[in-house]
Amino acid sequence: MKQDPKILFWKVIGGIFAFLTLFIFLSWNGWLGYMPSLEELEDPKSNLATEVYSVDQKLIGKMYIQNRSVTRYDELSPFLVQALTATEDERFYDHSGIDYEAMLRAVTFLGRKGGGSTITQQLAKNMFHGVERTNIFNRVYQKFKEMLISIKLERRFTKEEIIALYFTTVEFGNNAFGIRTASRTFFNKEPKDLSLVESATLVGMLKASTLYNPKRNPERSLNRRNVVLKQMEKNGFLTETQLEEAKALPIKVDYAPETHREGMATHFREYLRKQLMHKKPNEEDYFFEGLDKDSIEYKREYARYQADLTRWEKNPLEGWCLKNKKPNGDTYNVYKDGLRIYTTIDSRMQTYAEEAVQESMTKLQKEFYDHWRNQKLPWDTTSIYKLALKRTDRYQTWKDLGKDWDEIYDLAQKPVKTTLFSWKGKIDTTISVWDSIRYSQKILQSAMLAMEVGTGQIKAWVGGINFEHSQYDHVNIGAKRQVGSTFKPLVYAAALELGEDPCQQIPNQPVTFPDFENWTPKNADGSIGGYYTMFSGLARSVNNIVAHFMKKIGPEIVIDYAKKLGITSFMDAVPSLCLGSFEISLVEMVGAYGAFPNGGEWVEPLYITRIEDKNGNVLADFTPKVEEVYDENTAFITTQLLQGVCRRGTGGSIWAYSNCYVGGKTGTTNENADGWFMGITPRLVVGCWTGAEDRRVRFRSTQLGGGSHSALPQVGRFLGKVYADKDLGFENRDFEVPKGFRMEVLNCANRGMETIDTSTTEEAIENVFE
Repeated sequence: MKQDPKILFWKVIGGIFAFLTLFIFLSWNGWLGYMPSLEELEDPKSNLATEVYSVDQKLIGKMYIQNRSVTRYDELSPFLVQALTATEDERFYDHSGIDYEAMLRAVTFLGRKGGGSTITQQLAKNMFHGVERTNIFNRVYQKFKEMLISIKLERRFTKEEIIALYFTTVEFGNNAFGIRTASRTFFNKEPKDLSLVESATLVGMLKASTLYNPKRNPERSLNRRNVVLKQMEKNGFLTETQLEEAKALPIKVDYAPETHREGMATHFREYLRKQLMHKKPNEEDYFFEGLDKDSIEYKREYARYQADLTRWEKNPLEGWCLKNKKPNGDTYNVYKDGLRIYTTIDSRMQTYAEEAVQESMTKLQKEFYDHWRNQKLPWDTTSIYKLALKRTDRYQTWKDLGKDWDEIYDLAQKPVKTTLFSWKGKIDTTISVWDSIRYSQKILQSAMLAMEVGTGQIKAWVGGINFEHSQYDHVNIGAKRQVGSTFKPLVYAAALELGEDPCQQIPNQPVTFPDFENWTPKNADGSIGGYYTMFSGLARSVNNIVAHFMKKIGPEIVIDYAKKLGITSFMDAVPSLCLGSFEISLVEMVGAYGAFPNGGEWVEPLYITRIEDKNGNVLADFTPKVEEVYDENTAFITTQLLQGVCRRGTGGSIWAYSNCYVGGKTGTTNENADGWFMGITPRLVVGCWTGAEDRRVRFRSTQLGGGSHSALPQVGRFLGKVYADKDLGFENRDFEVPKGFRMEVLNCANRGMETIDTSTTEEAIENVFE
């Protein structure tokens, strides 16, 4: 029986409609391929950079796979919104995710008169759908799914939220993902501060980020910007006059790429990254296995393991990302989760610290080259360079490729293109890895740390002279060097706490320790004779005087106090402790010195205050540990001892750089391998270490390699800059005298003659402090 054509027609139409309805239903629910859920729409997954902020709210760095940051609508310049809608979606505020008029135009003219995708559809593609397929069917189906996702987005978000999400997801090239990063990269501004022409330039890049890059292709970028401006005029955002005025303006790029190896506080940011991702210490990662358990080497390494393990277990920041869980049960990832980390670093003080290091080290490096010019270098040996080669990333790469030592050694002799560090700028050259190591061995390093008294907040952290060329951080707990005479104030403070009189007359004679193989230290200049008080003994850094007190109170007591001051580095209970013969990190020394101007109370150095998620929810707050170590009178007397060093002792040159109330102590280790200066003011503790990465690379004279010449100028320059900046609020005042303190305790001259040596009678009868 022949079927009625009309009935057949409607059956076909009905079948097509039923098929399309079923197709849309299955696609909508994700049964024909991935479709984001409501939860994913509310919290879309994307690689968001973790941002690190200073205490004065400056962005000082990021950690990322993709350099992308979340941007809210109220953080956008109005020009950005106008330029985007005028160029990409003229009817954005009138449709519900799909612009049927634009879609019909795109199909009719095959895209020659503009595309049909709305801003919402582009957002759907950026967030959930990936790159278009080459297969025509897949491309069509992808577009269809983007339409469905855009409808879901329009139902879930406001138009303003869609605009903000879109600007967060788009890519601008030059490793800039999202409008916040792009505006900082190309114009060194926040998105809300972009001008009309800057906004039009960035929106113009969305068509082709490389082709219209204002740095790489300025002429094409200018033409594309003008097209965007014309669209803004066409859509009523600009008058014709405003259009012509804007088109006449050039594009002024202020290129400031954001990379982990550049910018401010690079060593600090890297240390912070490692801390957040630090795994629990494992015995297999240490080197005490197989050593004699009674040896110093075993004790030192096992102490390092125990200290690292204790820090990991008790320090809430150590391994924070691995210890804490997100609501979905996953651990946090600093590269993807868009965390906001608020540190104690002050961007202004960090700048001053970096400037002080650069100014001082430029001069010191030249002196080092001049010092060794035409001289045989004691470290210029094959064995030393072989050891240095094994520490390089290049060596590890070759080793991972299966190369043996002979092959690696041969490869290291072949010239390659490389960049060398110099204080006059980078040196691009062709040189062998071996020769680049020989060059780098002569580069001196430096580290500086500044901490606020009372709060423990680290205000400046300079881990080395240049992060790009040397990532090793000389500040943190893992970087230990012999501290020399900077440890002496800790011995004197322990003696004061036990009741010793700072004005007692101590003979400048050798002190022997019978229980330690008759160890007898000598003064650096070999001198003996005369009498010294604590004041003059520390000011002149006389070894015999500090050895006297070490013998009187014993090394065990000194170690006990040092541990209360936060020093976790291994210290053997031997009398050479008093001369700083063991290794301590700069951060430990700065923390320890902080107890003196803080009335005897040790405050743990703090460099981070809180962590927030990408939405600003606080995930963690951090406060320092506090411990009372000394009586406040002991602490005050120690500050006066340290002021004496800067008034009449080895730290006297500090006044050439700064004019504030300051105390401090210089330190120089054997054969001038390390130069130290620890400085204190009523508000700040500043420590500096200077030397080469290899201890065998050093000055031959203490006059050049000693702490007073190598490290002190850096601290002095820093303090001079800080106290000159009135906006920082560091009032130039003296150390506070404890309530009820008897000032006659410090008046050594009226209680007996203080002798520097037998010939300085005029100085001997002068009061220690005016």
